[in-house]
Amino acid sequence: MGTYTLTVTFNPEDLSIINKAEEKLVFVKLYADPTPYTKHIVWVAVKPFQNNVFEWSPEYSVFCSLNDIEEGSVIRVNSIAPSIPGKNYKFADNMFENPVSQEGLDQEEYMITNNQREPKGMVFGLAQSARANQQLYSQCPTTGVYLPYSQYSLFKPVEYLCILLSSQVENGSVIKIYQWQSSMGRTSNSYVSRAQSKAFKIAFSSNQTQKTVKYNGSRGEFEYIAN
Repeated sequence: MGTYTLTVTFNPEDLSIINKAEEKLVFVKLYADPTPYTKHIVWVAVKPFQNNVFEWSPEYSVFCSLNDIEEGSVIRVNSIAPSIPGKNYKFADNMFENPVSQEGLDQEEYMITNNQREPKGMVFGLAQSARANQQLYSQCPTTGVYLPYSQYSLFKPVEYLCILLSSQVENGSVIKIYQWQSSMGRTSNSYVSRAQSKAFKIAFSSNQTQKTVKYNGSRGEFEYIAN
């Protein structure tokens, strides 16, 4: 499998302002078909340098978490197993069983079935390793959904990434991505207020594995630099 590389640059003046706001450079894996209600999980969040290199390969694990997938919460992995696409990963007795074939399952999809009665439901999804500025972040959650007992979910990864600047986040934070407005999100239980930039979407493919973007402080957003 190939490796994807994203380089993100800042000029010193902008970086000084970002540090004053206590913001991190945030990487989020996107869903193929998000809805206005999609809840995104912070894959990796780092304090930025002037030049930042983010690398990953399309290799996934399936995970289970007891945390709520609500904006402002943090997803922590409770059980995890390596995975390959085209298989059904059934969960019972606090662990994933050996994968089984599933009729009709796309060979690019991962299926997770919750066969555990207690608790009534848990968060399941895909985790993936990445390297940011030479630091390895191992098997961090990228996507997740709440599954009640006996229900299943299908995950079909795409190499869509978005980056943004945000304060008060960490790896695994559940956030709402606001493309064109400041972040003042409300959940059913609480308010979540943070400094946050516009999100910048980046699509990778087998023919486009390396991209470079820079932060334009005068516009408050990211933009492409031709490779």
